[in-house]
Amino acid sequence: MKKDDKVFEHAAGVARIRDADYSLTINKREIEAHYAQMIQEIEDYAIILLDARGTVLNWNKGAEKIKGFTKEEIIGKSFENFYLPEDRKRGLPMKLLQQVRARGKVVTEGWRLKQGGKKFWGSVVITALHNQQGEIIGFSKVTRDLTTRKRAEEKLMEYSKILEFQNSELEEFAYATSHDMKEPLRKIHLYNTFVLDNPENRLDNKSRDFLGRSIDAIRRMTQLIEDLLTYSKATSRLENLSEVDLNDVVKEVTAEVKDGSSAEDIVFHVPDLPVIHAIPFQCKQLMDNLLNNAVKYRRAGQPCVVTFDYQLTRGSEIPDRLIDKKTKYHHITISDNGIGFEPAYNEKVFEVFQRLHHRPESKGSGIGLAICKKIMQNHHGFIAAEGSLTEGARFHLYFPVKPPNYN
Repeated sequence: MKKDDKVFEHAAGVARIRDADYSLTINKREIEAHYAQMIQEIEDYAIILLDARGTVLNWNKGAEKIKGFTKEEIIGKSFENFYLPEDRKRGLPMKLLQQVRARGKVVTEGWRLKQGGKKFWGSVVITALHNQQGEIIGFSKVTRDLTTRKRAEEKLMEYSKILEFQNSELEEFAYATSHDMKEPLRKIHLYNTFVLDNPENRLDNKSRDFLGRSIDAIRRMTQLIEDLLTYSKATSRLENLSEVDLNDVVKEVTAEVKDGSSAEDIVFHVPDLPVIHAIPFQCKQLMDNLLNNAVKYRRAGQPCVVTFDYQLTRGSEIPDRLIDKKTKYHHITISDNGIGFEPAYNEKVFEVFQRLHHRPESKGSGIGLAICKKIMQNHHGFIAAEGSLTEGARFHLYFPVKPPNYN
């Protein structure tokens, strides 16, 4: 026999283990005693032995630690003592035993009682025990105290409800504030425009220039209020998702962009795009912001060319992202041949009020791309940017093929 070979022998309730350097004989009763001692010493789990009627026959140190009873106080009594009065009243303990008899095992969680009437959140597994004839002779009941986790979940849920309420209040406040702010701005714009355009007013060139700048500032302020309101309202719930054909969305937005720019030298190259699960008006807003940016930051004297690309991508193919690598994404790329931006600003472009260019003809609040980022987050996707000075910009949109909890 080689040195590493082992021989296992079983006879007459005795286990023998032999090899070249080691020999041990263990009595079956000793094995059972060691096993019972192991169960007894476990403290993180309450392990309880019940008879067929649910009477406590034995339990370990963990049960005493978690439930607070001593063996003398609980052995011989029904396991119903571990349940809240209202649960006992509706017969929950015995219903669980009936389910175990039918299924063989039941896993459940709920509030349970300790000695002295204190509650704890227990994760419970009840398993049927059978004799050699297959008859149920009792049950094992294993309980773990998960009160700390439960309290943390309840606290998180409470914070979530508070945050949802605050977001709702903020949205209402933003709407009311924007309405109240736009009204005086509208009047100022009206009065200034009347003064500027009235031929009977004798304004010197400097006064006329200042008045024109004032009107332009009012226009920018009005647009800023509109963008802030849009950003505050760029929230969503999964039940608002529906099937959206991106071909229809892009067709509508490109037509509006061409009409709004009054320029014939704008070219869009668009392949077949997918149908995605999304919020329709936010999809249009997303495309509107990105395509208007491409036109806004075009290179002077050259046609504006915007190119779409589409492919189906696995999360495992997307580097440097904390995402589920098994999830599939609709990957839509929008590239332009505009003035671009430095690669160092690939992430910074999505910050609120971030403007990388200060060209006089560039009109914007610096909120558009922040809105795009928020919209993509609403859809459990994300947006990434690639810029290069004088070589244009490229935006990558990743929509999950099947958003979480969407049926």
